[in-house]
Amino acid sequence: MLALLLLACDSDPDAGDPTVPAFGLPLVEDGQLYAGIARVDITPTITETYSDLDGDAYFDGCLTDPTASRSACEEPFDDVNGNGRFDAVWMGGWGGGGRAARGVHDPLYATALVLALNGEYVALVSLDAVGLLEYRTTRMRALLGEAGFDADRVIVTSDHTHQGPDTVGLWGDLDTLQTGLDPAYQESLEEAVYDAVFAAATTAEPVTPAQGAVRLTEVDPAYSGVAFGGTNPNDRMLGLIRDGRDPVIVDDQVLTLTFEGADGRLATLVSYSGHPEIVGYQNELLGADYVAVLRSVIDEQAGGTTMFMASAMGGMQSAWEGTLPAVDEAGEPVFDEAGERVFIEGGGQEYARVAGTLLAQAAMSAPTDAQPWAELKVTSTPVMLPLTNLGYKVALRTDILDQPWESLVTDASCPGMGVDPDVIACVDTAIWRLQLGPTSFGTVPGELLPELFHGVPDVPSMANAAVRTGDPYFPHHPAECDDADWTVCRETATDGDCPCEEMHAAPYAIAYDADVPRLADTMAGPYRAVIGLANGYIGYVIPEPDYASFTNAITGIEGNHSEEWYSGGEQMAPTVQDAWMALGE
Repeated sequence: MLALLLLACDSDPDAGDPTVPAFGLPLVEDGQLYAGIARVDITPTITETYSDLDGDAYFDGCLTDPTASRSACEEPFDDVNGNGRFDAVWMGGWGGGGRAARGVHDPLYATALVLALNGEYVALVSLDAVGLLEYRTTRMRALLGEAGFDADRVIVTSDHTHQGPDTVGLWGDLDTLQTGLDPAYQESLEEAVYDAVFAAATTAEPVTPAQGAVRLTEVDPAYSGVAFGGTNPNDRMLGLIRDGRDPVIVDDQVLTLTFEGADGRLATLVSYSGHPEIVGYQNELLGADYVAVLRSVIDEQAGGTTMFMASAMGGMQSAWEGTLPAVDEAGEPVFDEAGERVFIEGGGQEYARVAGTLLAQAAMSAPTDAQPWAELKVTSTPVMLPLTNLGYKVALRTDILDQPWESLVTDASCPGMGVDPDVIACVDTAIWRLQLGPTSFGTVPGELLPELFHGVPDVPSMANAAVRTGDPYFPHHPAECDDADWTVCRETATDGDCPCEEMHAAPYAIAYDADVPRLADTMAGPYRAVIGLANGYIGYVIPEPDYASFTNAITGIEGNHSEEWYSGGEQMAPTVQDAWMALGE
Protein backbone atom coordinates (compact mmCIF):
# COMPACT_ATOMS: atom_id res chain seq x y z
CA MET A 1 0.00 0.00 0.00
CA LEU A 2 0.96 3.62 -0.24
CA ALA A 3 2.94 5.49 2.39
CA LEU A 4 -0.22 6.91 3.95
CA LEU A 5 -1.50 3.41 4.69
CA LEU A 6 1.85 2.19 6.01
CA LEU A 7 2.17 5.11 8.39
CA ALA A 8 -1.37 4.67 9.61
CA CYS A 9 -0.85 0.94 10.20
CA ASP A 10 2.33 1.64 12.19
CA SER A 11 0.41 3.96 14.51
CA ASP A 12 -2.60 1.66 14.94
CA PRO A 13 -1.97 -2.07 15.45
CA ASP A 14 -5.61 -2.87 14.71
CA ALA A 15 -5.69 -1.00 11.39
CA GLY A 16 -6.78 -3.29 8.55
CA ASP A 17 -7.68 -6.08 10.98
CA PRO A 18 -10.96 -7.71 9.81
CA THR A 19 -11.92 -8.23 13.47
CA VAL A 20 -12.15 -4.43 13.84
CA PRO A 21 -15.11 -3.38 11.65
CA ALA A 22 -14.72 -0.45 9.30
CA PHE A 23 -11.21 0.50 10.41
CA GLY A 24 -12.43 1.48 13.88
CA LEU A 25 -15.14 3.83 12.64
CA PRO A 26 -17.49 4.67 15.56
CA LEU A 27 -20.33 2.18 15.12
CA VAL A 28 -22.30 3.09 18.22
CA GLU A 29 -26.00 3.83 18.67
CA ASP A 30 -25.63 7.26 20.21
CA GLY A 31 -27.61 9.35 17.71
CA GLN A 32 -24.45 11.17 16.68
CA LEU A 33 -23.37 11.47 13.03
CA TYR A 34 -19.67 10.86 12.42
CA ALA A 35 -17.79 11.83 9.27
CA GLY A 36 -14.28 11.62 7.91
CA ILE A 37 -12.88 12.74 4.57
CA ALA A 38 -9.54 12.21 2.84
CA ARG A 39 -7.88 12.88 -0.50
CA VAL A 40 -5.18 10.80 -2.14
CA ASP A 41 -3.24 12.09 -5.13
CA ILE A 42 -3.72 9.87 -8.21
CA THR A 43 -1.94 12.05 -10.78
CA PRO A 44 0.02 9.75 -13.12
CA THR A 45 3.66 10.44 -13.91
CA ILE A 46 4.27 11.52 -17.50
CA THR A 47 7.61 10.18 -18.69
CA GLU A 48 7.26 10.37 -22.48
CA THR A 49 5.72 13.07 -24.66
CA TYR A 50 5.70 13.88 -28.35
CA SER A 51 6.14 16.77 -30.77
CA ASP A 52 2.71 18.08 -31.75
CA LEU A 53 3.87 19.44 -35.10
CA ASP A 54 0.40 20.27 -36.45
CA GLY A 55 -0.91 21.67 -33.13
CA ASP A 56 -4.06 19.58 -33.09
CA ALA A 57 -3.38 18.07 -29.62
CA TYR A 58 -3.49 14.52 -31.03
CA PHE A 59 -0.57 12.20 -31.64
CA ASP A 60 -0.19 11.67 -35.39
CA GLY A 61 2.86 9.46 -35.25
CA CYS A 62 3.40 5.72 -34.94
CA LEU A 63 3.67 3.98 -31.59
CA THR A 64 6.88 2.18 -32.61
CA ASP A 65 8.67 4.91 -34.57
CA PRO A 66 10.30 7.42 -32.15
CA THR A 67 11.88 9.52 -34.92
CA ALA A 68 8.88 9.46 -37.27
CA SER A 69 11.10 8.10 -40.02
CA ARG A 70 8.43 6.00 -41.73
CA SER A 71 6.25 7.70 -44.31
CA ALA A 72 2.96 7.37 -42.42
CA CYS A 73 4.47 8.45 -39.09
CA GLU A 74 4.22 12.23 -38.97
CA GLU A 75 5.18 13.12 -35.37
CA PRO A 76 8.15 11.89 -33.28
CA PHE A 77 8.06 11.04 -29.58
CA ASP A 78 10.61 11.02 -26.79
CA ASP A 79 11.58 7.40 -26.19
CA VAL A 80 12.89 8.00 -22.67
CA ASN A 81 13.23 4.37 -21.64
CA GLY A 82 14.65 3.28 -24.99
CA ASN A 83 12.16 0.48 -25.60
CA GLY A 84 11.21 1.79 -29.04
CA ARG A 85 7.57 2.29 -28.06
CA PHE A 86 5.56 5.40 -27.12
CA ASP A 87 4.66 4.90 -23.45
CA ALA A 88 2.13 7.70 -23.33
CA VAL A 89 -0.41 8.67 -20.71
CA TRP A 90 -3.47 8.51 -22.95
CA MET A 91 -6.25 10.88 -21.95
CA GLY A 92 -9.82 9.62 -21.64
CA GLY A 93 -12.83 11.06 -23.41
CA TRP A 94 -13.41 12.74 -26.76
CA GLY A 95 -13.91 10.46 -29.73
CA GLY A 96 -11.58 7.73 -30.82
CA GLY A 97 -8.56 8.47 -28.67
CA GLY A 98 -5.03 9.58 -29.49
CA ARG A 99 -4.65 12.42 -26.96
CA ALA A 100 -1.36 11.98 -25.15
CA ALA A 101 -0.85 14.07 -22.01
CA ARG A 102 2.02 16.52 -22.20
CA GLY A 103 1.75 18.03 -18.72
CA VAL A 104 -0.39 18.60 -15.63
CA HIS A 105 -2.73 21.56 -15.12
CA ASP A 106 -4.07 20.49 -11.73
CA PRO A 107 -3.65 17.34 -9.60
CA LEU A 108 -6.05 14.41 -9.80
CA TYR A 109 -7.48 12.92 -6.63
CA ALA A 110 -9.38 10.02 -5.13
CA THR A 111 -11.59 11.53 -2.42
CA ALA A 112 -13.36 9.42 0.20
CA LEU A 113 -16.15 10.54 2.53
CA VAL A 114 -17.04 8.05 5.28
CA LEU A 115 -20.24 8.51 7.30
CA ALA A 116 -21.57 6.60 10.33
CA LEU A 117 -24.79 6.91 12.34
CA ASN A 118 -26.21 4.53 14.94
CA GLY A 119 -24.12 1.60 13.79
CA GLU A 120 -24.81 2.10 10.05
CA TYR A 121 -22.08 3.38 7.78
CA VAL A 122 -21.08 4.05 4.19
CA ALA A 123 -18.01 5.11 2.20
CA LEU A 124 -18.46 7.35 -0.83
CA VAL A 125 -15.40 7.54 -3.07
CA SER A 126 -15.04 9.84 -6.08
CA LEU A 127 -12.11 9.70 -8.47
CA ASP A 128 -10.96 12.25 -10.99
CA ALA A 129 -11.35 9.77 -13.83
CA VAL A 130 -13.41 9.30 -16.98
CA GLY A 131 -14.87 6.16 -15.40
CA LEU A 132 -14.05 2.77 -13.93
CA LEU A 133 -15.53 -0.48 -15.20
CA GLU A 134 -17.26 -2.95 -12.91
CA TYR A 135 -14.25 -5.28 -12.80
CA ARG A 136 -12.02 -2.59 -11.27
CA THR A 137 -14.52 -1.23 -8.74
CA THR A 138 -15.33 -4.79 -7.61
CA ARG A 139 -11.64 -5.33 -6.89
CA MET A 140 -11.51 -2.06 -4.95
CA ARG A 141 -14.52 -2.96 -2.85
CA ALA A 142 -13.24 -6.51 -2.27
CA LEU A 143 -9.90 -5.17 -1.02
CA LEU A 144 -11.73 -3.08 1.56
CA GLY A 145 -14.00 -5.99 2.42
CA GLU A 146 -11.04 -8.22 3.16
CA ALA A 147 -9.84 -5.63 5.68
CA GLY A 148 -13.17 -5.46 7.53
CA PHE A 149 -14.94 -2.60 5.73
CA ASP A 150 -18.19 -4.03 4.33
CA ALA A 151 -17.81 -4.04 0.53
CA ASP A 152 -21.56 -3.54 0.12
CA ARG A 153 -21.19 -0.21 1.92
CA VAL A 154 -18.67 1.18 -0.56
CA ILE A 155 -19.76 3.31 -3.53
CA VAL A 156 -16.94 4.12 -5.98
CA THR A 157 -17.76 6.71 -8.61
CA SER A 158 -15.86 8.91 -11.09
CA ASP A 159 -16.42 12.57 -11.91
CA HIS A 160 -16.02 11.72 -15.63
CA THR A 161 -13.31 14.26 -16.33
CA HIS A 162 -12.19 14.21 -19.95
CA GLN A 163 -8.84 15.63 -18.91
CA GLY A 164 -7.62 12.61 -16.94
CA PRO A 165 -5.94 9.38 -18.03
CA ASP A 166 -7.85 6.70 -19.86
CA THR A 167 -9.12 4.37 -17.11
CA VAL A 168 -11.56 2.50 -19.38
CA GLY A 169 -9.35 1.52 -22.34
CA LEU A 170 -11.25 3.18 -25.20
CA TRP A 171 -8.92 6.08 -25.85
CA GLY A 172 -5.62 4.62 -26.95
CA ASP A 173 -5.29 3.92 -30.67
CA LEU A 174 -8.52 2.28 -31.78
CA ASP A 175 -7.34 2.08 -35.40
CA THR A 176 -4.82 -0.54 -34.31
CA LEU A 177 -6.96 -1.82 -31.39
CA GLN A 178 -4.44 -0.55 -28.84
CA THR A 179 -5.84 0.02 -25.36
CA GLY A 180 -5.30 3.33 -23.60
CA LEU A 181 -4.82 1.60 -20.25
CA ASP A 182 -1.71 1.50 -18.11
CA PRO A 183 -2.11 -1.68 -16.00
CA ALA A 184 0.20 -0.41 -13.27
CA TYR A 185 -1.79 2.80 -12.95
CA GLN A 186 -5.07 0.88 -12.79
CA GLU A 187 -3.71 -1.20 -9.92
CA SER A 188 -2.46 1.93 -8.15
CA LEU A 189 -6.03 3.24 -8.14
CA GLU A 190 -7.06 0.24 -6.03
CA GLU A 191 -4.46 1.20 -3.45
CA ALA A 192 -5.49 4.86 -3.58
CA VAL A 193 -9.15 4.05 -2.89
CA TYR A 194 -8.14 1.80 0.01
CA ASP A 195 -5.91 4.51 1.46
CA ALA A 196 -8.52 7.22 1.09
CA VAL A 197 -11.24 5.16 2.82
CA PHE A 198 -8.82 4.09 5.53
CA ALA A 199 -7.72 7.66 6.23
CA ALA A 200 -11.30 8.98 6.23
CA ALA A 201 -12.57 6.25 8.55
CA THR A 202 -9.72 6.47 11.05
CA THR A 203 -10.08 10.25 11.35
CA ALA A 204 -13.89 10.39 11.59
CA GLU A 205 -15.28 12.84 14.11
CA PRO A 206 -18.69 14.03 15.34
CA VAL A 207 -20.30 16.40 12.84
CA THR A 208 -23.47 18.41 12.32
CA PRO A 209 -24.99 18.08 8.85
CA ALA A 210 -26.84 20.51 6.61
CA GLN A 211 -28.28 19.95 3.16
CA GLY A 212 -30.16 21.56 0.33
CA ALA A 213 -30.56 21.83 -3.43
CA VAL A 214 -30.96 24.58 -6.01
CA ARG A 215 -32.10 24.40 -9.63
CA LEU A 216 -29.84 26.53 -11.80
CA THR A 217 -32.72 27.48 -14.13
CA GLU A 218 -34.13 29.38 -11.13
CA VAL A 219 -30.90 31.06 -10.01
CA ASP A 220 -30.13 33.52 -12.81
CA PRO A 221 -31.81 34.23 -16.18
CA ALA A 222 -28.33 34.49 -17.73
CA TYR A 223 -27.94 30.74 -17.20
CA SER A 224 -30.61 29.88 -19.81
CA GLY A 225 -31.20 30.80 -23.44
CA VAL A 226 -33.87 33.19 -24.68
CA ALA A 227 -35.88 30.26 -26.04
CA PHE A 228 -36.28 29.06 -22.46
CA GLY A 229 -37.11 32.46 -20.97
CA GLY A 230 -33.57 33.51 -20.09
CA THR A 231 -31.08 36.07 -21.37
CA ASN A 232 -28.23 33.79 -22.47
CA PRO A 233 -27.36 34.37 -26.17
CA ASN A 234 -27.13 30.61 -26.75
CA ASP A 235 -30.63 29.17 -27.13
CA ARG A 236 -29.32 25.69 -26.34
CA MET A 237 -28.35 26.71 -22.80
CA LEU A 238 -30.67 25.66 -19.98
CA GLY A 239 -29.42 26.12 -16.44
CA LEU A 240 -25.72 26.31 -17.44
CA ILE A 241 -26.10 23.14 -19.55
CA ARG A 242 -26.06 22.86 -23.32
CA ASP A 243 -27.89 19.60 -23.88
CA GLY A 244 -26.51 18.02 -27.05
CA ARG A 245 -29.19 15.37 -27.57
CA ASP A 246 -32.84 15.98 -28.33
CA PRO A 247 -35.01 16.58 -26.45
CA VAL A 248 -33.40 19.31 -24.33
CA ILE A 249 -34.03 17.93 -20.85
CA VAL A 250 -31.45 18.78 -18.21
CA ASP A 251 -30.51 17.87 -14.68
CA ASP A 252 -29.70 21.37 -13.50
CA GLN A 253 -29.86 20.50 -9.81
CA VAL A 254 -26.93 21.30 -7.55
CA LEU A 255 -27.37 19.31 -4.35
CA THR A 256 -25.03 20.00 -1.45
CA LEU A 257 -24.38 18.32 1.89
CA THR A 258 -22.11 19.95 4.46
CA PHE A 259 -20.58 18.55 7.65
CA GLU A 260 -19.44 20.87 10.43
CA GLY A 261 -16.96 19.55 12.99
CA ALA A 262 -15.72 20.99 16.25
CA ASP A 263 -13.22 23.21 14.43
CA GLY A 264 -15.46 24.34 11.56
CA ARG A 265 -16.27 22.89 8.16
CA LEU A 266 -14.95 19.35 7.77
CA ALA A 267 -16.44 18.35 4.42
CA THR A 268 -18.71 19.43 1.57
CA LEU A 269 -20.34 17.01 -0.85
CA VAL A 270 -21.61 18.42 -4.17
CA SER A 271 -23.78 16.51 -6.65
CA TYR A 272 -24.14 17.89 -10.18
CA SER A 273 -24.65 16.57 -13.71
CA GLY A 274 -22.50 18.57 -16.12
CA HIS A 275 -19.75 16.75 -18.05
CA PRO A 276 -16.26 17.83 -16.91
CA GLU A 277 -15.18 18.15 -20.54
CA ILE A 278 -15.45 21.87 -21.09
CA VAL A 279 -11.74 22.63 -21.24
CA GLY A 280 -12.08 20.93 -24.61
CA TYR A 281 -10.62 18.19 -26.77
CA GLN A 282 -7.51 20.17 -27.73
CA ASN A 283 -6.24 20.18 -24.17
CA GLU A 284 -3.09 18.16 -23.43
CA LEU A 285 -2.80 18.87 -19.70
CA LEU A 286 -4.11 16.48 -17.06
CA GLY A 287 -6.70 17.88 -14.68
CA ALA A 288 -10.24 17.67 -13.33
CA ASP A 289 -11.73 20.33 -15.61
CA TYR A 290 -14.27 22.61 -13.87
CA VAL A 291 -14.47 20.18 -10.92
CA ALA A 292 -11.01 21.29 -9.77
CA VAL A 293 -12.18 24.92 -9.73
CA LEU A 294 -15.42 24.09 -7.92
CA ARG A 295 -13.54 22.24 -5.19
CA SER A 296 -10.87 24.89 -4.73
CA VAL A 297 -13.41 27.74 -4.49
CA ILE A 298 -15.47 25.94 -1.84
CA ASP A 299 -12.38 24.78 0.05
CA GLU A 300 -11.05 28.33 0.19
CA GLN A 301 -14.30 30.10 1.00
CA ALA A 302 -16.07 27.58 3.24
CA GLY A 303 -13.15 25.54 4.58
CA GLY A 304 -12.73 21.81 4.82
CA THR A 305 -12.46 19.37 1.94
CA THR A 306 -14.89 19.31 -0.98
CA MET A 307 -15.94 16.17 -2.82
CA PHE A 308 -17.78 16.07 -6.17
CA MET A 309 -20.14 13.34 -7.33
CA ALA A 310 -21.51 13.04 -10.86
CA SER A 311 -25.31 12.96 -11.16
CA ALA A 312 -27.46 12.23 -14.26
CA MET A 313 -24.84 13.14 -16.89
CA GLY A 314 -26.31 11.46 -19.95
CA GLY A 315 -27.41 12.80 -23.29
CA MET A 316 -25.59 15.27 -23.23
CA GLN A 317 -25.30 17.28 -20.03
CA SER A 318 -22.48 19.69 -20.74
CA ALA A 319 -21.61 23.37 -21.05
CA TRP A 320 -19.20 22.53 -23.91
CA GLU A 321 -19.72 24.87 -26.89
CA GLY A 322 -22.16 26.85 -24.78
CA THR A 323 -22.11 30.37 -23.39
CA LEU A 324 -21.66 31.37 -19.75
CA PRO A 325 -21.99 34.73 -18.00
CA ALA A 326 -18.46 35.85 -17.19
CA VAL A 327 -17.22 36.33 -13.63
CA ASP A 328 -13.93 37.86 -12.52
CA GLU A 329 -11.34 36.23 -10.28
CA ALA A 330 -13.34 37.30 -7.23
CA GLY A 331 -16.43 35.61 -8.62
CA GLU A 332 -18.25 38.86 -9.39
CA PRO A 333 -20.31 39.29 -12.59
CA VAL A 334 -18.62 41.16 -15.44
CA PHE A 335 -20.49 43.95 -17.26
CA ASP A 336 -19.61 45.95 -20.38
CA GLU A 337 -19.60 49.74 -20.67
CA ALA A 338 -23.32 49.75 -21.37
CA GLY A 339 -24.02 47.83 -18.19
CA GLU A 340 -24.86 44.57 -20.00
CA ARG A 341 -23.66 41.17 -18.84
CA VAL A 342 -20.55 39.89 -20.58
CA PHE A 343 -20.68 36.29 -21.78
CA ILE A 344 -17.85 33.89 -22.51
CA GLU A 345 -18.05 31.21 -25.19
CA GLY A 346 -17.21 27.58 -24.54
CA GLY A 347 -13.79 25.98 -24.40
CA GLY A 348 -10.49 26.43 -22.56
CA GLN A 349 -9.25 26.74 -19.00
CA GLU A 350 -10.82 30.18 -18.51
CA TYR A 351 -14.21 28.83 -19.51
CA ALA A 352 -13.79 26.02 -16.98
CA ARG A 353 -12.83 28.56 -14.31
CA VAL A 354 -16.03 30.50 -14.92
CA ALA A 355 -18.17 27.35 -14.86
CA GLY A 356 -16.53 26.01 -11.71
CA THR A 357 -16.93 29.35 -9.95
CA LEU A 358 -20.62 29.69 -10.84
CA LEU A 359 -21.31 26.12 -9.72
CA ALA A 360 -19.38 26.61 -6.47
CA GLN A 361 -21.49 29.68 -5.72
CA ALA A 362 -24.68 27.71 -6.32
CA ALA A 363 -23.42 24.84 -4.17
CA MET A 364 -22.55 27.14 -1.28
CA SER A 365 -26.01 28.73 -1.40
CA ALA A 366 -27.83 25.38 -1.29
CA PRO A 367 -27.45 23.86 2.20
CA THR A 368 -30.05 25.86 4.14
CA ASP A 369 -31.76 22.85 5.76
CA ALA A 370 -30.07 22.02 9.08
CA GLN A 371 -32.44 19.30 10.29
CA PRO A 372 -30.54 16.47 12.02
CA TRP A 373 -30.39 13.06 10.41
CA ALA A 374 -32.86 10.46 11.64
CA GLU A 375 -31.21 7.62 9.75
CA LEU A 376 -28.38 6.44 7.57
CA LYS A 377 -29.41 3.44 5.52
CA VAL A 378 -27.66 1.48 2.74
CA THR A 379 -29.60 -1.02 0.61
CA SER A 380 -28.81 -2.70 -2.68
CA THR A 381 -30.21 -5.19 -5.15
CA PRO A 382 -28.24 -7.35 -7.61
CA VAL A 383 -28.77 -6.79 -11.33
CA MET A 384 -27.64 -8.50 -14.50
CA LEU A 385 -27.06 -5.93 -17.22
CA PRO A 386 -27.29 -7.48 -20.72
CA LEU A 387 -24.79 -6.07 -23.23
CA THR A 388 -26.13 -5.78 -26.79
CA ASN A 389 -23.80 -3.18 -28.31
CA LEU A 390 -21.56 -4.82 -30.93
CA GLY A 391 -18.84 -2.30 -30.18
CA TYR A 392 -18.56 -3.72 -26.67
CA LYS A 393 -18.11 -7.21 -28.06
CA VAL A 394 -15.18 -6.10 -30.20
CA ALA A 395 -13.59 -4.12 -27.37
CA LEU A 396 -14.01 -6.93 -24.85
CA ARG A 397 -12.81 -9.68 -27.15
CA THR A 398 -9.67 -7.70 -28.08
CA ASP A 399 -8.79 -6.83 -24.46
CA ILE A 400 -9.10 -3.10 -25.02
CA LEU A 401 -11.31 -2.55 -21.98
CA ASP A 402 -10.46 -2.91 -18.30
CA GLN A 403 -13.00 -5.75 -18.04
CA PRO A 404 -11.69 -9.26 -18.79
CA TRP A 405 -14.09 -11.40 -20.77
CA GLU A 406 -13.91 -13.97 -17.97
CA SER A 407 -15.44 -11.42 -15.56
CA LEU A 408 -18.69 -11.35 -17.58
CA VAL A 409 -21.64 -13.71 -17.28
CA THR A 410 -22.30 -15.79 -20.37
CA ASP A 411 -24.51 -18.59 -18.99
CA ALA A 412 -28.28 -18.89 -18.60
CA SER A 413 -28.32 -16.54 -15.60
CA CYS A 414 -27.71 -13.69 -18.08
CA PRO A 415 -31.17 -12.60 -19.30
CA GLY A 416 -31.56 -13.38 -23.01
CA MET A 417 -28.27 -15.25 -23.30
CA GLY A 418 -28.65 -17.97 -25.91
CA VAL A 419 -32.16 -16.78 -26.79
CA ASP A 420 -31.75 -13.19 -27.94
CA PRO A 421 -28.98 -13.07 -30.60
CA ASP A 422 -28.21 -9.46 -29.67
CA VAL A 423 -27.17 -10.34 -26.11
CA ILE A 424 -23.37 -10.66 -25.96
CA ALA A 425 -22.93 -11.18 -22.21
CA CYS A 426 -24.05 -9.69 -18.90
CA VAL A 427 -22.33 -7.56 -16.32
CA ASP A 428 -23.08 -8.85 -12.83
CA THR A 429 -23.46 -5.75 -10.68
CA ALA A 430 -25.92 -4.05 -8.34
CA ILE A 431 -27.90 -0.87 -7.75
CA TRP A 432 -27.59 0.91 -4.40
CA ARG A 433 -29.94 3.21 -2.50
CA LEU A 434 -28.60 5.53 0.20
CA GLN A 435 -30.77 7.36 2.72
CA LEU A 436 -28.65 10.05 4.33
CA GLY A 437 -31.07 11.85 6.63
CA PRO A 438 -33.49 13.75 4.39
CA THR A 439 -31.40 13.05 1.28
CA SER A 440 -31.81 10.02 -0.99
CA PHE A 441 -29.21 8.87 -3.50
CA GLY A 442 -29.65 6.10 -6.05
CA THR A 443 -26.77 4.66 -8.03
CA VAL A 444 -26.46 3.95 -11.76
CA PRO A 445 -23.44 2.20 -13.36
CA GLY A 446 -23.33 4.69 -16.22
CA GLU A 447 -24.50 8.06 -17.50
CA LEU A 448 -28.24 8.32 -16.93
CA LEU A 449 -30.27 10.51 -19.27
CA PRO A 450 -31.94 12.99 -16.88
CA GLU A 451 -35.49 12.43 -18.17
CA LEU A 452 -35.33 8.96 -16.66
CA PHE A 453 -34.85 10.61 -13.26
CA HIS A 454 -36.77 13.89 -13.49
CA GLY A 455 -39.39 12.90 -16.04
CA VAL A 456 -40.49 14.41 -19.36
CA PRO A 457 -41.67 18.05 -19.65
CA ASP A 458 -45.38 18.50 -20.27
CA VAL A 459 -45.11 20.26 -23.63
CA PRO A 460 -46.84 19.40 -26.96
CA SER A 461 -43.66 18.45 -28.81
CA MET A 462 -43.04 15.52 -26.47
CA ALA A 463 -46.20 13.81 -27.69
CA ASN A 464 -46.43 15.02 -31.29
CA ALA A 465 -43.53 15.03 -33.76
CA ALA A 466 -45.54 17.21 -36.14
CA VAL A 467 -44.98 20.25 -33.90
CA ARG A 468 -41.25 19.74 -33.32
CA THR A 469 -39.77 21.80 -36.15
CA GLY A 470 -38.44 24.95 -34.54
CA ASP A 471 -39.31 23.73 -31.04
CA PRO A 472 -36.60 24.57 -28.44
CA TYR A 473 -36.79 21.08 -26.93
CA PHE A 474 -35.98 19.49 -30.31
CA PRO A 475 -33.42 21.82 -31.96
CA HIS A 476 -32.05 19.09 -34.24
CA HIS A 477 -35.42 18.01 -35.59
CA PRO A 478 -35.56 18.52 -39.39
CA ALA A 479 -38.87 19.40 -41.05
CA GLU A 480 -38.79 16.30 -43.25
CA CYS A 481 -39.09 14.19 -40.09
CA ASP A 482 -42.46 15.63 -39.06
CA ASP A 483 -44.29 12.65 -40.50
CA ALA A 484 -41.56 10.05 -40.07
CA ASP A 485 -42.41 6.79 -38.33
CA TRP A 486 -40.14 6.22 -35.35
CA THR A 487 -40.90 2.49 -35.36
CA VAL A 488 -39.16 2.45 -38.75
CA CYS A 489 -36.46 4.92 -37.76
CA ARG A 490 -35.58 2.95 -34.67
CA GLU A 491 -34.29 0.11 -36.83
CA THR A 492 -33.03 1.85 -39.98
CA ALA A 493 -30.99 4.91 -40.87
CA THR A 494 -33.63 6.58 -43.06
CA ASP A 495 -37.40 6.77 -43.43
CA GLY A 496 -38.16 8.38 -46.77
CA ASP A 497 -36.44 11.76 -46.77
CA CYS A 498 -35.95 11.70 -43.02
CA PRO A 499 -32.42 11.10 -41.69
CA CYS A 500 -33.31 8.91 -38.73
CA GLU A 501 -30.16 9.82 -36.85
CA GLU A 502 -31.88 13.19 -36.21
CA MET A 503 -35.24 11.63 -35.28
CA HIS A 504 -36.50 10.80 -31.79
CA ALA A 505 -39.38 8.76 -30.43
CA ALA A 506 -42.89 10.14 -30.67
CA PRO A 507 -44.46 10.20 -28.23
CA TYR A 508 -41.32 10.72 -26.21
CA ALA A 509 -41.46 8.62 -23.03
CA ILE A 510 -39.14 7.09 -20.45
CA ALA A 511 -40.55 3.55 -20.93
CA TYR A 512 -42.89 1.58 -23.13
CA ASP A 513 -44.98 0.90 -20.01
CA ALA A 514 -46.77 4.11 -19.03
CA ASP A 515 -46.89 2.92 -15.41
CA VAL A 516 -43.10 3.03 -15.00
CA PRO A 517 -42.43 6.10 -12.82
CA ARG A 518 -39.67 8.62 -13.13
CA LEU A 519 -36.89 7.37 -10.89
CA ALA A 520 -37.12 10.32 -8.50
CA ASP A 521 -40.61 9.15 -7.52
CA THR A 522 -39.21 5.87 -6.16
CA MET A 523 -37.16 7.75 -3.53
CA ALA A 524 -37.92 9.22 -0.11
CA GLY A 525 -37.11 12.64 1.32
CA PRO A 526 -37.12 16.18 -0.03
CA TYR A 527 -33.63 15.93 -1.54
CA ARG A 528 -33.01 13.30 -4.23
CA ALA A 529 -30.19 12.73 -6.67
CA VAL A 530 -28.41 10.19 -8.84
CA ILE A 531 -24.91 8.90 -8.24
CA GLY A 532 -23.76 8.23 -11.78
CA LEU A 533 -20.90 5.98 -12.92
CA ALA A 534 -21.26 4.18 -9.58
CA ASN A 535 -19.48 0.87 -8.96
CA GLY A 536 -19.13 0.49 -12.70
CA TYR A 537 -19.35 2.40 -15.95
CA ILE A 538 -21.34 0.85 -18.79
CA GLY A 539 -21.96 3.93 -20.91
CA TYR A 540 -25.16 5.87 -21.45
CA VAL A 541 -28.51 4.80 -20.02
CA ILE A 542 -31.04 5.79 -22.68
CA PRO A 543 -34.87 5.54 -22.45
CA GLU A 544 -35.73 2.26 -24.14
CA PRO A 545 -38.35 3.80 -26.50
CA ASP A 546 -35.76 6.25 -27.87
CA TYR A 547 -32.89 3.78 -28.31
CA ALA A 548 -31.83 3.66 -31.97
CA SER A 549 -30.62 0.16 -32.70
CA PHE A 550 -29.29 1.04 -36.17
CA THR A 551 -26.35 3.03 -34.81
CA ASN A 552 -23.27 1.84 -32.95
CA ALA A 553 -19.50 2.00 -33.19
CA ILE A 554 -19.53 -0.74 -35.84
CA THR A 555 -22.11 0.76 -38.24
CA GLY A 556 -20.55 4.20 -37.88
CA ILE A 557 -23.90 6.05 -38.04
CA GLU A 558 -24.08 8.71 -35.34
CA GLY A 559 -26.02 11.96 -35.77
CA ASN A 560 -28.09 12.92 -32.74
CA HIS A 561 -27.88 9.37 -31.42
CA SER A 562 -24.17 9.26 -30.62
CA GLU A 563 -24.92 8.09 -27.08
CA GLU A 564 -25.89 4.68 -28.47
CA TRP A 565 -22.25 4.20 -29.53
CA TYR A 566 -21.20 4.27 -25.88
CA SER A 567 -24.17 2.49 -24.31
CA GLY A 568 -24.16 -1.10 -23.13
CA GLY A 569 -27.47 -1.50 -24.95
CA GLU A 570 -31.18 -0.84 -24.92
CA GLN A 571 -31.74 -3.05 -21.86
CA MET A 572 -29.75 -0.68 -19.66
CA ALA A 573 -32.67 1.62 -18.85
CA PRO A 574 -35.35 -1.00 -18.12
CA THR A 575 -32.91 -2.96 -15.95
CA VAL A 576 -32.06 0.16 -13.93
CA GLN A 577 -35.73 1.14 -13.69
CA ASP A 578 -36.73 -2.30 -12.40
CA ALA A 579 -33.99 -2.23 -9.77
CA TRP A 580 -34.89 1.25 -8.54
CA MET A 581 -38.55 0.30 -8.27
CA ALA A 582 -37.60 -2.83 -6.30
CA LEU A 583 -35.52 -0.75 -3.87
CA GLY A 584 -38.41 1.70 -3.46
CA GLU A 585 -40.88 -0.96 -2.36
